[in-house]
Amino acid sequence: MALHLVVGGSGFLGRALLRALGSRGYGTFCARPFTGGLSFDSRRDTLSALVKNIPDCPTHVYFLHGVVNPDQCARDPGGSRSINVTGMQRLIMEARDLGITPVYLSTDYVFDGSRGGRTEDEPTCPTTEYGRQKAEMEAWLQNSEEPSLIVRPSKIVSAETDTHSVIGQLAVEFRSGTVVRAAEDQIFSPMHVDDIAKVLIELAEAGETGLFHVAGEVPFSRYDLSRLLADEIVKTSPNIVPNLSRCRLAEIPFVETRPLNTSLSVAKMRRTVSAEFVSMPALCAEVAAAKNGRSSLA
Repeated sequence: MALHLVVGGSGFLGRALLRALGSRGYGTFCARPFTGGLSFDSRRDTLSALVKNIPDCPTHVYFLHGVVNPDQCARDPGGSRSINVTGMQRLIMEARDLGITPVYLSTDYVFDGSRGGRTEDEPTCPTTEYGRQKAEMEAWLQNSEEPSLIVRPSKIVSAETDTHSVIGQLAVEFRSGTVVRAAEDQIFSPMHVDDIAKVLIELAEAGETGLFHVAGEVPFSRYDLSRLLADEIVKTSPNIVPNLSRCRLAEIPFVETRPLNTSLSVAKMRRTVSAEFVSMPALCAEVAAAKNGRSSLA
């Protein structure tokens, strides 16, 4: 049985990946322990010591950890780069020395957001520090002769309420009467976290290498996605009046200007993966129907 190692197993995507892997998966944590998790600090620990705690050497290691908040990267470019680039390269080289194929999680922020539908063949053009660090890692991996799998997601969503899941968080805010401002000019390709996890495993176990966009097939603006959920909540709970307003992304204060349209083409992924994915209307409808704001798709 092939085993997989998830570095960053306590995170949003890491938890979903471990759920999908079941007994084939081993995950690490740093600050947030979880049952069955392996303690690992990417700033100082080694993979060679880590894999000694696993029954057999894994075939793939998924690198999901790092400084992923764009504002945090902008405020501390040196500190975030030491983890996201220098430290990441150290771990990937060690994985290769152990004969383990690295799976690297990149971002749609490697593009400037001037237009959507970007393909894997287009040159990167990041405008944020976070995007620059990810683009640097992509180039480093692609310039290597050693195999690796690079995955670019867009917006990752679910019904979860205690993490950066968008849909689940919005449901809580709408039900509590919180004022929600959603940018009508921010466009992305949302995909359910469990679908992303399944695609990562399928690509890895099919022996795929290189760069793949793993994202939803239908782009949404943040406002339109929020409106979709708000309308579904009103259908099931007419007494709730979601407090949703339009805005422009530039009206929301960030340390750096965020890219606008980061939607991705997934034609390459679809040539390998044929599974059906959770649609955003289906997710919003099920979240709205769940009285506690959670759904069976969480």
